[in-house]
Amino acid sequence: GQVAQRWAKTPTVVLIAQNEQGWLNLCALSSAAYLDAGEMAEPGVPWGQVVDKSDGLILLSGGPDGPIDPLFVQKKPAEAAEALAEMKRVFGDRFYVELQRHGLSSETVAEGGLVEWAYANDAPLVATNDVYYAKAAQAKSHDALLCISDGAFTGQEDRRRVTGEHWFKSAEAMRELFADLPEACDNTIQIARRCAFLVKTHKPILPRFDTGAGRSEDDELAHQAREGLKARL
Repeated sequence: GQVAQRWAKTPTVVLIAQNEQGWLNLCALSSAAYLDAGEMAEPGVPWGQVVDKSDGLILLSGGPDGPIDPLFVQKKPAEAAEALAEMKRVFGDRFYVELQRHGLSSETVAEGGLVEWAYANDAPLVATNDVYYAKAAQAKSHDALLCISDGAFTGQEDRRRVTGEHWFKSAEAMRELFADLPEACDNTIQIARRCAFLVKTHKPILPRFDTGAGRSEDDELAHQAREGLKARL
């Protein structure tokens, strides 16, 4: 199988809002990931925060960039099983073991352990596809854009890349890809049916600007505009 460089330095999972409470928790986690990142290489939150904000959320275990697959690849099945059990403990029937098939050797190595654990622990499987471009024919163009972004060359071995399978596959293509595990595709429909929340639109919620001079925000804007004009005349 092909080998692709990991995109994420911090292990990633998928969280899906099932209802309004889930949406609020997802927003809180997203904000915390950026506001509390500190010295982290990438925005992220510790597992403890996910546990605290798990109500109303559906969890997928993550693919090659997740916390589980690398443990199977590193021949640490006991640690992988422990992490999967913790996810199931917190999310219960809102937890799905995620499978991806992009032709990566890491996916092939991890899949056996993932499926075995899911069957042994009555956890549902779900098939997903990590999408980076719309059509299969755009693979080379996307690869060139990655090189431009990273200042690399297409012939360079040690660089960021994805496979030719990271396109937006149709339901039929996914069914064909997971023909041996049809329930993994069926569960994508189940997840969609479990999500019954539509985000309400509202006016932007902007922070209040402290003028420090007793003026309203409109008056402060007018004041700064006049002062700026004077400085330029």
